[in-house]
Amino acid sequence: PTGLGDSFLAEAMLPEGSHSRNEDETIFMLPAASNKDIHGEFKARPPLHTISYLLAKKDDSVRRGSVTKAIAVCSPHTFIHAFRPVIRLALEELFESRTPDIDVIKEVYESINSMDLPVDYKL
Repeated sequence: PTGLGDSFLAEAMLPEGSHSRNEDETIFMLPAASNKDIHGEFKARPPLHTISYLLAKKDDSVRRGSVTKAIAVCSPHTFIHAFRPVIRLALEELFESRTPDIDVIKEVYESINSMDLPVDYKL
């Protein structure tokens, strides 16, 4: 849950006209929110800095003339640009291989969480 409308994340990740660019990046914030944890208790979440990166490959056989894929990473860290190389490599993997999408996303999650970051700042 983002604490915002259901479509906010998708609209922020894929801004208007993104299908006409080969790649793009969007940086935005998700406001602080309260969510239920696995025990049903409310837990405050800090504001999250978010980087979304997209790649588009031209394909005249599909709507709007390209296949677009994007990955967003949210973190309490303010230096989210440090995650850009991992995201970009993952997007290239999504386009170039037959690896299932969920396996690529798991690898991004594990890669970022294995970075040498303060313990309190894991995703």
